[in-house]
Amino acid sequence: MQDYKRLTKKDNNIILIGNEHGHLVISQEVFDMFVNEHKRLAELEDKIEDGTLIELPCKVRDTVYNTDGIRVYQGKIMEISLTPKHFIFTADTVCFDERAIGIRVFLTKAEAEAKLKELQGE
Repeated sequence: MQDYKRLTKKDNNIILIGNEHGHLVISQEVFDMFVNEHKRLAELEDKIEDGTLIELPCKVRDTVYNTDGIRVYQGKIMEISLTPKHFIFTADTVCFDERAIGIRVFLTKAEAEAKLKELQGE
């Protein structure tokens, strides 16, 4: 997160919107929507700063590749669930947790093919 720069400011649990240069006139509906989105952004920034934001390596409908040492299989992530310790990714060809990525499950076909060659001793 080397390019990270906080976009929101907080003061005594009040989120400040705008700046010292002027005011913006908008409808109440737009204002409420803006405030809600601003709060969500502030919450995300809090999670980034306190280390509790989790970035998943892949999402539902992403393609993953796995190998059994004989060939490379391609599958789509169909579901992601959470156990007390790990994320479980269920694809149509394999079920795995995040520890398997880069070992037996790969996010690119090239990585899976390289692993297959390694397993075959090439």
